[in-house]
Amino acid sequence: MPPFKLSDADFKETVVDGKRRRVLSRDRFDAFNASLLGLGDLTRATTIVDAVVAVFELDGFHEYCRKVESDLAIPFLIKEFLFWLVDQLKHEMKRKEHEDGVLLWSPLPIFIKFTGDGLLAVWDAADQSEVARRNIVANTLVICRNYDDFVYGIRGRLSDSPGALRCALARGTVYSVGDGNDFVGAPILTAARLNRLNGITFCFDVHGFALKDADKKDWTRREIIVKRVAAPGFGDGDVVGLLRSESRGLSWDDRRQFKSI
Repeated sequence: MPPFKLSDADFKETVVDGKRRRVLSRDRFDAFNASLLGLGDLTRATTIVDAVVAVFELDGFHEYCRKVESDLAIPFLIKEFLFWLVDQLKHEMKRKEHEDGVLLWSPLPIFIKFTGDGLLAVWDAADQSEVARRNIVANTLVICRNYDDFVYGIRGRLSDSPGALRCALARGTVYSVGDGNDFVGAPILTAARLNRLNGITFCFDVHGFALKDADKKDWTRREIIVKRVAAPGFGDGDVVGLLRSESRGLSWDDRRQFKSI
């Protein structure tokens, strides 16, 4: 929703308690309400969705915002990044072009949302095969690796940019809010917390993804190692899939976040 903006016409001079005061009109005061959130009718019953959730985050974006002339660079970076990321979601989910349509590796997200430093994407996973669900994880990994191409593509137009694109995924039940204009649920919180683990840029909660059913040619056999999270704020049941390459490169302190299974 657009910002709640006020103008001089929304105020008037009047006497309050014997003193002249500048007061906000009653109509504009009442206009500041929950409808500004753009969620629609908040009394509506929720829709329950078995979902795969991905939280993309520009690593170091907060520090980037503190740089000199960030007021000029940030709008450009956000515009270019969001257009690129949404196009990447379409491109990597596409398996083959056909004259009658597009064959997909996995479904497109049913919901995307700008989060301030990245993007939240939600897929309806209820009627998808285990392979299709793993394809969502695989394709988001490809997108993260393609981030270097994005940075290279905007060179010369931006002096610097966040160094990496982080992504964490989880599967579980999410609930629609209002008219379905947003979603809440445990997998969104889980993915956001996983994105805070040190030393890694990609991981996923393995619950809900049938890794044991993957055949020998499946990418998870080659690239993923499963660990139990031992970091503060996580329970004993949190088991995640990490990239083998990133796991090997962890510092001693960062390795203490995980336990072998």
